[in-house]
Amino acid sequence: MSEEAFSVDFSLYVLNLVTTALYHFGDLGDKKDTEAARSVIDILLMLKEKTKGNLTSEEQKTLDESIHDLQIRYLQEIKYL
Repeated sequence: MSEEAFSVDFSLYVLNLVTTALYHFGDLGDKKDTEAARSVIDILLMLKEKTKGNLTSEEQKTLDESIHDLQIRYLQEIKYL
């Protein structure tokens, strides 16, 4: 297999983390762990800070929208919305 077959781009990595958060919210499994989902959100926020100025506009959009959507979901889960 070529190296390209194993390459992971940034947006795919972000979406993988989003899937992990959704799993912890209970969307993809039986167990719910809201604080673990919050940890994933914190990782995404750290990535946003560490990659500032180094992402394509599409990567930045994916990251920003993912963070926003997960933060809203977290607030709904803990009943702040």
